[in-house]
Amino acid sequence: PVMQRYLIICAISFVSFLLIGIGFVWLVDPYGLNESSFLENFPRKTAASDKGRNIKSYQVENIKPQTLIIGNSRVELGLPPKHNYYSGTTFNMGLPGASVLMQYDYGWHAIKASGSIKKVILAVDFTDFLSKDNSEQTWDGNWQFRLKHRLSDGQKNIPFNIARAEEQLGFVFSQDALVDSLFTVAQQNKDVNALSENGFNDARLYVSLVRAEGFNAL
Repeated sequence: PVMQRYLIICAISFVSFLLIGIGFVWLVDPYGLNESSFLENFPRKTAASDKGRNIKSYQVENIKPQTLIIGNSRVELGLPPKHNYYSGTTFNMGLPGASVLMQYDYGWHAIKASGSIKKVILAVDFTDFLSKDNSEQTWDGNWQFRLKHRLSDGQKNIPFNIARAEEQLGFVFSQDALVDSLFTVAQQNKDVNALSENGFNDARLYVSLVRAEGFNAL
């Protein structure tokens, strides 16, 4: 009986800890993916600033924008979240370090998945085209490759739906999500980058840089 009572207490404690952790992650929403009413409590998603390739394809499905911005980090950090040129709700699909092929793939997925986009703003960075005619183009790292063709041990392909479900569950049911939630709460007023639910990066990390070295540092 003593051992049985001990195991029951351990099981209840473990389940309670899991539920509290999951509830905390859901409340904080460190990646700006759910549409809960708690979003305004922690509006700056600091842990999401370097995870655009993982979360932006889900964000765009949630907000269903009318205008889509496609490009690399120059548009993610360099364009204003609100401008008269935009039409309706705008989403920034800018991906730091993304090739033209990756930008196209993510953008095309956003158009198909949201079904609401009427205007596309495509940023042209001429350095993206400094390549030889015979240079090989690969799909490594883009939306389709990352989910549909992600390889497990033994080089076995994981079905798209399973890979997608695993990734979405990881945004809530994972140690990384819990740690990112803690950082999100602690860094709300810090000069660190944060990603909005519309995909724009507020570039707050550069505030302290400019304060210390001036605008020439940029």
